[in-house]
Amino acid sequence: MDVGDVMTKYRGSSRWRTAGITAVVVVIVCGAVTALALFLAPVVLPNLQTSVVDADRTERVTGASGTVSLMVPAGWSVQRESEDASHIVVRTPDALLAITVDLTAGDPVTAVRDAAIEGLGSPHLETVSTGARLAHAEAPDALVAAIAGVDDRVSGRFVVRPAEDVDLGAYRAEIARLLDAVRIES
Repeated sequence: MDVGDVMTKYRGSSRWRTAGITAVVVVIVCGAVTALALFLAPVVLPNLQTSVVDADRTERVTGASGTVSLMVPAGWSVQRESEDASHIVVRTPDALLAITVDLTAGDPVTAVRDAAIEGLGSPHLETVSTGARLAHAEAPDALVAAIAGVDDRVSGRFVVRPAEDVDLGAYRAEIARLLDAVRIES
């Protein structure tokens, strides 16, 4: 075996070694990118469907049994999950309060009880300025309210959650204004 044969053999194994190392690096980088995407997707994807309201705007949540219409104040954000019209999340301009709105079958007291919030108190029933019936109850970290349609067959449910260490009391006037403008169509 002469020097030329050894060099040819060495170059061939060097190419395979380089190709092997490149393949391993590509697999590691692809794995890291995939892991990062899986980590960030739950944070980024919902924001793709979020819009900030520049002037007071009526938003609708629809279901098989009816529609909830609410007036979202300017500066608040509205988040929808793609084309799903069965619920929305509305946030205050400071993003310290999130209100999930959905439509439920039945009277407002049942809608509040069915919210499945741990530590939820007994619902209180009131009448808002439109004459609709409103039930509401509090938990340590949430407020649940439901407004009934004319015939109590359908209710709009509002699950209000403040950010951690935020006093819900500071937002009661905003919540009351939002709920007072709700309309239910069944």
